[in-house]
Amino acid sequence: MSSLGKKIKALRQEKDLSLRELAARVKITPPFLSDIENDKRMPSPDTLKSLAEQLSVSVTELEKYDGRITEEVKEWLSEKPLMGTLMRKMAQM
Repeated sequence: MSSLGKKIKALRQEKDLSLRELAARVKITPPFLSDIENDKRMPSPDTLKSLAEQLSVSVTELEKYDGRITEEVKEWLSEKPLMGTLMRKMAQM
């Protein structure tokens, strides 16, 4: 599966927008958008909504690529710490 950053970059390129153009439309800095596209930072819910609007996709579509752990999963992992260890090991494979 593609990452959120890669999906945003692909959609931006499909719309023939430069990084600077999209950043200006979303009202964020080009370096911040670059960090998002390179999966170094994650957008806030408001920024994600604005990106979705500018890229003509739904927020739900972009959320499919958001790899952040939900609160429910965090709670489950805190109850079962060995599962967190297992997941980290699997991610390293």
